Amino acid sequence: MSDEPQSETTAPTEKTRPEPEKLARYKVVRGIKAAGKGCAVVSPLTCIRLGLSDVTRKAVKIGATTLRLQVKSELRDDIVAIMAKDRKALGVELGATVVLAAATAEQDTATDDVSVPGARRLTVKKGSKDDPDDPPTARLHSELLRQVRFGGAPSCALSAGAAGERVTVKCCEGERVRSTNHVGLRKGVREKIGVGLDGEALFWCDGDGGARAALRTELSGLAERVIIADKPLVELEVDAIVNAANEQLRGGGGVDGAIHAAAGRELRRACGELGSCRTGDAVATPGFELPAGHVFHAVGPKWQDGRNDEHRLLGSAYRRALELAEQKEAKTVAFPCISTGVYRFPLADATVIAFSEITLFLRTHERPEKVYVCPFTDQEKAAYASLLSCLRGGIAPGSCCAVQRAKRGAPDDSVGLTGAAAAVFGAEKGAGITIRGVGGEACFTVSIEKAEYPVYRCRLNAKARKQLGVEPGGFVQLGAGPAAEGAVPEEPQGETAGEPNGRDEAGQDRADQEGTDERDV
Repeated sequence: MSDEPQSETTAPTEKTRPEPEKLARYKVVRGIKAAGKGCAVVSPLTCIRLGLSDVTRKAVKIGATTLRLQVKSELRDDIVAIMAKDRKALGVELGATVVLAAATAEQDTATDDVSVPGARRLTVKKGSKDDPDDPPTARLHSELLRQVRFGGAPSCALSAGAAGERVTVKCCEGERVRSTNHVGLRKGVREKIGVGLDGEALFWCDGDGGARAALRTELSGLAERVIIADKPLVELEVDAIVNAANEQLRGGGGVDGAIHAAAGRELRRACGELGSCRTGDAVATPGFELPAGHVFHAVGPKWQDGRNDEHRLLGSAYRRALELAEQKEAKTVAFPCISTGVYRFPLADATVIAFSEITLFLRTHERPEKVYVCPFTDQEKAAYASLLSCLRGGIAPGSCCAVQRAKRGAPDDSVGLTGAAAAVFGAEKGAGITIRGVGGEACFTVSIEKAEYPVYRCRLNAKARKQLGVEPGGFVQLGAGPAAEGAVPEEPQGETAGEPNGRDEAGQDRADQEGTDERDV
């Protein structure tokens, strides 16, 4: 009998353990510019596999090199995105396979001294000359504001050591603040916290009750500028309406077809002259025969599996339409639900993204003065009404999750989260997390589902839902976010939405996505 090795079908021995080794190997792809140098970007599921759900204070090792860790939901689970200079330092090429290992960030001493949950290390860049030194102002990338889920809180803390300096946050994607790892500070502010250019500062939401109360008041005030419409979209007498368009701008069924029919042939001719519009972008035409003066044609993404930039593109479509409203000096603008119908975007994620983008834009811009939302289905009406009541209660939409029924046999004190939700909310399997609803709050033990998406959805059984005072489809606040400490959202006030004259998407929540995608980013 030969001494040849056993075939691959033979069960592995205890010593070999091939499966963990397989999970630790990742293909190297091009880095993501917003992440910056010295950073490895992976999928939420990869973080969970490595045991690094708290990504703001962790790192990964590739060989002897430690890189900061960031999560991007659009990435595949078997790749790691690394910038060119870091690839050169590591001696790896695009397409190479590397082994990732969990590590503690090398420069994490200040975090340990301050002991602030959710603190984040940022590289200091020059601030804007328009920013005051008093009160101290920090400029952050808008994507970072969404990642940390405080919706651009007006009061946060920044330090280079144990002492924190309260700062006012401004959203910026300018010349210097190009990365989610950057913070723009004027010279006077840098001197106050004792840090130089390209140095590192610790950033977190502060614990000042007055600042949190002020933010709750501001968010509650913003709710007065968001209205659930009681008429069909094409009948609203507003300055502009938003069309859920396709890339070809050719019109179609549903809302798209209804808008083209109501506006007359001139709209189709105007769209033909524009040619096309990319997904995530928006273009403007006159309203022609519509009561609205303008139509903003926003192209939302088709849902695939959550790892193809869908979340960013949907947010971009809403943001570009709002930017057009500001450019056209529109005081009022009305939105349909974008991408939630035949494009099959999960309703929970789509509504949270919509409200987050609208809220963040209204906080920093005077126009539009009012935003109308025009849901079509009962599920959409309930989702928007619940989110609006959360906003009235001073809760930032980005910290909300839609409640769905738990799987049979789920414990009363358990909350089910997808892999992406666990990564976004910093939740770990078996850990406790606070959930607030209209009926109160309670602490639940996190369980991680096999499904990776959607992000803004949690599963609770009937007893837990009753305890929180929420029905399936309603929203709760996940985690003790700074925008809502002590705040309980009020009961919905019974807003109603009109029935639009058709739409291009039959709005209905999508089932859990467990598919895979073979494309690189």
